[in-house]
Amino acid sequence: MGEGVRIGSIAGVETRVDWTTAIAFALISWSLYSVWLTDETTVRVDDTGRWVAAIAGTVLFYAGLLAHELAHALVARHHGLGVSSMTLWLFGGVASLDQPPQTARVEGEMALAGPATSIGLGAAWGVLALLGDTFGMGDVVVKLLTWLAVINVVLAVFNLVPAFPLDGGRILRSVVWAVTGERMRATRVAFAAGRVFAYGLMLVGALEVLGGGIGGLWMIFLGWFVLIAGRTEGALAVAEPLRELTVGQVMTPRPTCVPATMTVAALVDGLWSHRHSAFPVLDEAGAPVGLVDLGQVRSLARDRWGQTVVGDIVIPLARLPVFGPHEPASELLGRIGREGRRRALVIDDGRLVGVVTATDLARLLERAELMQP
Repeated sequence: MGEGVRIGSIAGVETRVDWTTAIAFALISWSLYSVWLTDETTVRVDDTGRWVAAIAGTVLFYAGLLAHELAHALVARHHGLGVSSMTLWLFGGVASLDQPPQTARVEGEMALAGPATSIGLGAAWGVLALLGDTFGMGDVVVKLLTWLAVINVVLAVFNLVPAFPLDGGRILRSVVWAVTGERMRATRVAFAAGRVFAYGLMLVGALEVLGGGIGGLWMIFLGWFVLIAGRTEGALAVAEPLRELTVGQVMTPRPTCVPATMTVAALVDGLWSHRHSAFPVLDEAGAPVGLVDLGQVRSLARDRWGQTVVGDIVIPLARLPVFGPHEPASELLGRIGREGRRRALVIDDGRLVGVVTATDLARLLERAELMQP
């Protein structure tokens, strides 16, 4: 999920909408128009009226999602946690915290706030539906209010499933955390529950689709969302304890470098005396210009090795993850994976001071696990 488009601020929290929301908005509106608002009690309303009601209902549904996320944000703020933004996207919303909750109780209270809000909204819409039916507000209005009541309660119940990163999964993590006193152990339990639920949901959805039920597609998409969102949250959970570490503390210092003027043949001959398969490349002034690895060598015909210099096949700095030694180590996990590289160069004031290898990253992950509270 991207950062989304900023639409304003609610209670001092920046609010954004991801482009995927448009897809869900259209699907929900169409579903309301073609299914929920189409029966013998609503046929007297023309297509325009039903479309207006469907779109209005979808807008109110997303207002409820914002209220759900705002509840999380306000409880977090009450406990002194910063909230940078709220973002609506395809399958709901997410509140971005500046730092994670520091106690099991805070996590539990934050997680409960969202479903409690959705249940409260469902009850309120239900009361309005009963009043509307009593005072003759109109069939379309009553059905729309009833749908809002039902969908908010369904949203709350779904979120209470003990599968991370749903609110129920966070509640599960807070309970295990409180009982064991081990946050990392609690995180593993919640993530495992989330994976089981996600795969189970996708399996049930697939079976329904095979049986001719198109509604199974929603279950597959929901399962996929839980799985992907859980993995993203997992990466953040691993990265959190690394914030106090710097890149310089985890890099391999003083790496073996090769000059840009060296021939590829000389590079290949020298590979046998080193355990590395990639080398930083320096220009004549000793400044880093990029990285050369076996992939570049393989792409060059053998009969050209003697006439080609390393500088001709180097991966330039612009295509490599480059860090300063004082940057947070947590940045390594995200950027190296995003940029599709297994190594990064560490440069300070124009001078190469180290590299980050796959081994360094593996060691970093092990260290993160040990540092988890």
